[in-house]
Amino acid sequence: MSLPCDTGSVELATYRRYISEKLKVGERLDQRGMSDVRLPKVSRNVGATLTGSTGSKGGDSLLSSVLYTDDYGTSIISDVHAVFGPPHTQTPDEGRFNVSVTAPFLKDNGGFASAGNQSNTAITNGLADYPLRQTEGYVRSVLESCLDLHQLCVYVNEACWVLTVNLTLLNVDGTLRASALHAAVAALYNLTLPRAQLPNGDVVEQRSLRFSCVPVACTFGLLSREPLSFLVDTTAIEEMVCEGVITVAVDEAGGLVDFYQLCSCPLPPQVLLSFPEAAYRLSGGIRERLLVD
Repeated sequence: MSLPCDTGSVELATYRRYISEKLKVGERLDQRGMSDVRLPKVSRNVGATLTGSTGSKGGDSLLSSVLYTDDYGTSIISDVHAVFGPPHTQTPDEGRFNVSVTAPFLKDNGGFASAGNQSNTAITNGLADYPLRQTEGYVRSVLESCLDLHQLCVYVNEACWVLTVNLTLLNVDGTLRASALHAAVAALYNLTLPRAQLPNGDVVEQRSLRFSCVPVACTFGLLSREPLSFLVDTTAIEEMVCEGVITVAVDEAGGLVDFYQLCSCPLPPQVLLSFPEAAYRLSGGIRERLLVD
C-alpha cells in the first residue's frame, strides 16, 4: 500500500508503462537492484522540546522525537507523547497505546497539496486518507504484539500511561506500512517513562519500556506469475505496476510477526513460506540502523 503517485506533468498511464518496461529488463528508476532495500537513517531528539517529567495535571509530554529518512527521499517524523489516563474497561491492568498517521502534503480530497488554489499537477484517486488509516491500524497491531502493555499500568482499573505515536509523513514513496512501522520502532526503542505525578499527588517512578522483540518489515512486489518474479522494497509507482504486494514483519530470530498480502492471485504455499526467510535476510541491516543511539 502506498500514497498516490505525484507524476508531475506526466500522465499516469504513460508513467506506468514506462516503469513497467524498465522493470521487464531489470531496471529501476532509482537505480537500485531488483533485490535492494533502502536502508534508513535515524536522527534522534529532533523535537523542539523533550521533557523529562510530566506535570501534576498529566499534561502532554514529548518523550521521543526522531526523523526517519533514507537516501531516496523518504522522510518521516515520529514523535512519542505520554499522558496519564484511565485504562480500557476490557483491559484494566494494561496501559493504552495509540498511533496517528498524518500527511500534510495531502489535501482533504485525497490529492496532493499545491502552492496555489488549483492542484493542476495532482494525481488523485480520492482515497488518500484510506492508506493512512490502514497504516495506523497496521503499526498499532504489530507493535502491540511486541510490547507488553502491562508495562504501562499504574493502578489497576484506575490509572495508566497512555502512549501516542504521531507519525508525520513528509515524503514516502511506497512501502508505507514498513516505513511507518520502522519510524515508530525507532522512536519507541529504549524509551523511558519519566518519574511523574498523578493528579491526586501520587508519584509514579521512572520505568523503561521494553520490547519482547523488535519487528522489521520488508515489502515484496509480485512482478509476474510466469515466470514467478518479485521486486524488493517497492516504490509507489512500482506497487501500481506489480500484480500484488506482500509485507512481512519478522523478529530478530527470523520469527514471523505479521504477514500482509494484497494480491489478486493465489501463490503456492512454498512461495509464501519463502517470504519470511527473505525478510529475515534483509532485516539485519535495517534493524541495526533503527536501533542506533
